[in-house]
Amino acid sequence: LRYGTTGNGPGRFSGPRGIAARWNAQFNWYDVYVADTGNHRLQKLAFIPADLALNIPARMEYVCEWKTASSSADLLSSPVDVVVESDGSYVYLAVADQGNDRIVTYVDIAATTTGGATAPTWDARLGSLGNNLGTFMQVEGLCFLANGTDLDLYACDAHRGKVTKFEESPTPTIALSFVGVSTLPACFPPTSS
Repeated sequence: LRYGTTGNGPGRFSGPRGIAARWNAQFNWYDVYVADTGNHRLQKLAFIPADLALNIPARMEYVCEWKTASSSADLLSSPVDVVVESDGSYVYLAVADQGNDRIVTYVDIAATTTGGATAPTWDARLGSLGNNLGTFMQVEGLCFLANGTDLDLYACDAHRGKVTKFEESPTPTIALSFVGVSTLPACFPPTSS
């Protein structure tokens, strides 16, 4: 099965470098995501396996494309890799946005609901240009790994020869218990006169 040609229209590519897929049991097809590097975008395709009983060959269909991160003014620049994983509730994508020295994450709501042509929604941005922990000089390969009910994201920085692990931080909580009489003044901090 061959799909796509060179160009910038739907289902056309310019130097694609990254590809990821996940089985979508709800629709009996693979959701396929392509980092279309030269066109500075991502494309989502559906790979529908052959149906031997009905003598229908396998096929690939264009679903949607997107170039934005957090807003219409925040554009991808040379995305080089994409990974996809589900945590059981949501389908997450992470994109190595090399031209912007960052990772952009998305949630693909359509992958678990309608299966329609709605582009995934922006979730978060990780990293920036730099030579410190959590920054990148040349973000390349990505990988999701399950960590209990969460997903950890590993990212390679080819220029520095480093791999960085990103994990979801716990939600901070503060619980206060007052027992007995407080030794603090009625107004704290004390006010001056």
